[in-house]
Amino acid sequence: MNESQRIRFSEALQRVAGDEEMLIMLAEIASEDGPEMLARLDEQVKAESCVEAAKTAHALKGLLSGFEAGEPTSHLQRLIEACRGGRRAEAKAIWNDISPAIESLLEEIAALGQVNAT
Repeated sequence: MNESQRIRFSEALQRVAGDEEMLIMLAEIASEDGPEMLARLDEQVKAESCVEAAKTAHALKGLLSGFEAGEPTSHLQRLIEACRGGRRAEAKAIWNDISPAIESLLEEIAALGQVNAT
């Protein structure tokens, strides 16, 4: 890990007791599952499939919370609540607002997962 990644993911490092190899391994797993979950959630929100979108958003929140418990991960809760409440238009608006930041976080996690590959 480079110094920038150590700073960016300092809270995540604390969660794994400073074990960089463990965090990198978790990032590799998240890099495999995250993009598929993101794409599935995007499709579900656009199709107004609220029940499925709430489940996928919850799973994605769980996946990302090990790396970033604050923004943008915390905003997934707003999406989950809108979906569970059947508020389709609100869910779409929330998703449109937060999806670029979620995608960016996944890219940062993917870069972390590539540390051993270089």
